[in-house]
Formats: sequence, structure tokens, C-alpha cells
Amino acid sequence: MMMKWLWRYGTEDIGLWKEVIKAKHGELTHWSTNVSADAYGVGLWKSISKLWQDFAGNVKFRVGNGSHIKFWKDIWLGDTTLGEEFPSLYLIAAEPNSTIASNRSNDIWDLRFRRNLNDWELNDIFALFAKLQPCSFSPQEPDRLKWGNSRKGHYTVKEGDALESWSSRDVEKAIKSFEHEILDMILRMEQKRQSQKQQQKGRSSEAKKSKKGRNRGKEIGLHYYIEVKDPAVTDNSKPSLNESEDH
Repeated sequence: MMMKWLWRYGTEDIGLWKEVIKAKHGELTHWSTNVSADAYGVGLWKSISKLWQDFAGNVKFRVGNGSHIKFWKDIWLGDTTLGEEFPSLYLIAAEPNSTIASNRSNDIWDLRFRRNLNDWELNDIFALFAKLQPCSFSPQEPDRLKWGNSRKGHYTVKEGDALESWSSRDVEKAIKSFEHEILDMILRMEQKRQSQKQQQKGRSSEAKKSKKGRNRGKEIGLHYYIEVKDPAVTDNSKPSLNESEDH
């Protein structure tokens, strides 16, 4: 049951719980998170993520557009990685962590190495290209995980449990604890988001008040300038020369 969460993480495209885990632990690959050493947070996920190596040994990949599958390091063609099958080529690969898609250009294979191939490496490159030749791709489809021991390629709890050493009672308690921790983190993230939203709203309101006050100050200053500084207004407030003579 623990590995079920690794399967869900690798196969579900979106999900708030997944975003929480990703934000807390960071991603190791598109399919898994880092193995966290943090003493706080979602503690159970640390135990779950440690199962990744055993889990990964039982999954393969359905190639879609090839943008998330590692060309040399993932099991996507045959029963082993290309890095293990062709170690001499893997050692001189320009980018050992490159994806399938990054090793293709204009719908043809474009493998890159750090140096020119030696004569004794030509047989390996010919064998590799022969193996790659029948591969097909679906540019509009995402890459998918495939459970290697299942007929339909879907993970089953029964097969996953066979790889785990947890008792059913321990697993049940751990899963419930994990779900509560996830819910708690989601609620705290939502509270933080609402608080930030209110703070932003408050700053926006204060900015509007400040701007309104500055505009009012300009109006008062302009009014003062017209009444006190305008020569026409000032002259009318003084008696004319003729008025003085009449007196």
C-alpha cells in the first residue's frame, strides 16, 4: 500500500496533495521526489520515497513524446537501461541525464558524445541504432509509467505489498497518519494564501488612500495659488487709484 503513493505520484498529472509533496521535498525526476532528510513536515513521505529504488526496478515506461524519459537511465527499451546495455557509449555520452526527446532532431536520432567514436566502439553504435530503429513516438501523448509485472501495465496493491516489509496494520496506521498530515499542510497553505491575499488587499487600499490624499493636497495647493497668487484676484482686493482720490 505504501508503493501505491509512488504510483499515484508518477501517474497523476495534477493534484493538490502532489503539489504539497513536491513543494516540500522537491523533485528528483518527473516521476519521483527527492529522499528528504528533513526532520519536519510530512514524515511518512520520507519512508515512502525510500521505496523508490525497489519501485523503479519494477516499472517500465510507455513512450509518448519522450520529454520525461531518460534516454540512458530509464528502462524504456527492453528489460534494462541503455546505459547498462551499452556502457562504453554511456561513458562518453555528452549528457548522460538527457531525455529521449533531446536525443532526436527532425524525427531522426541525433545522439551526441563528448568525443569521436573509436573503431572498437562502432559495433556498439551500430547495435544501438539497430535497436532504436523500430521505436515509434506519439508527439501529442505524454510519457507514462508501466508496472512491469502487471498484464495491463497497472500497479496492483498485491504485487506492491510483496515488495514491502511493512505489516498491514503498520501500513494502515501510517497511511491514515499520512493523509492527516497532507490535509493539515493543505489547510495551512490555504490559510497562508488567504492571509497573503488580505495583506495585498490592505496594501492596495492604503496605496489608494495615499494617492487620494496626494491628489487632494494638490487641489488645495492649486486653490490656494489661485486665490492668493493670482494677480487679478490680488488687485481686486486693493482700492484703485481713482477710489483713493475720491476719498
